[in-house]
Amino acid sequence: MRYISLDQIYVPEEWEDHTQELINLLRSMAHMQRSRALRDDTDYQVWTLLSRVLKGISHGKCFYTEAYVGNGGEIDHFRPKSRVQKCDLHQRDLDPNNRHLGYWSLAYLISNFRLCRELANKRRKDPRDGRTYGKGTRFPLIDPSQRAASDTDDWKTEPHLLLDPTNADDVKLLRFDDGGNPISINPDKTSLEYRRVQASIECYHLNEKEISDRRGSLCTTAKKMAIRIVDLERKKNNGEQYPRREMIEKKAELHEMVQPYAEFSSAVRCVLLQFRTSPSIKRILGI
Repeated sequence: MRYISLDQIYVPEEWEDHTQELINLLRSMAHMQRSRALRDDTDYQVWTLLSRVLKGISHGKCFYTEAYVGNGGEIDHFRPKSRVQKCDLHQRDLDPNNRHLGYWSLAYLISNFRLCRELANKRRKDPRDGRTYGKGTRFPLIDPSQRAASDTDDWKTEPHLLLDPTNADDVKLLRFDDGGNPISINPDKTSLEYRRVQASIECYHLNEKEISDRRGSLCTTAKKMAIRIVDLERKKNNGEQYPRREMIEKKAELHEMVQPYAEFSSAVRCVLLQFRTSPSIKRILGI
């Protein structure tokens, strides 16, 4: 996961006018009618335009997994637009007379959109362990009782459990080991940081096999290259003969692998940080 600033998004004033009209229309509807309207919204031209905008600021990568989405990709509502999965709700919100109706007022708010690959967005059972992964309508809070109960409540103060890639502080809590496996920066299983990372791994399906294999292979390659660069650097500093062309090529390749546009670049950076005493690796990382 890499920090993505939503400040880069250009929003035409016509889009804001259009979405305000849609929200006003939703506000006039009963819950069931509103849910149907949100489910049946197939204005593909608008959603295709938004997808292009989000791909532009994320370099065509899933906000959550950092995998390239290619011609695909889905727009996830970080705060679910029509309902929140029951397991994430407070008992108060399950009461038929006071139930939570989803964050429908944020259905067209661009700051609530996250571009993601299908397996990060949809709930699927992983045959490897039989557990269900994917975000779907999941939106757990650190304290469920503090959930914004209606469209007039301040949702910005909600203490959400999931890491948000548009929040620089959240992104720092997740790191990767040498095999490209996502782990918490705090190994204490009782810590809030650990809980948030584990919830994010599950909801965003960060350990999905295809993603894990590709990310792991890339991290293994990066580590081997870093070890070789450090060895060549030592020979150079000792005045020994070393293959200069190889050194140039490996440095250039590693530099590409840590750029924001590279797939799984945050995982590669984590692997290279253990070699940060090397002037060459330090320069590649820009630290």
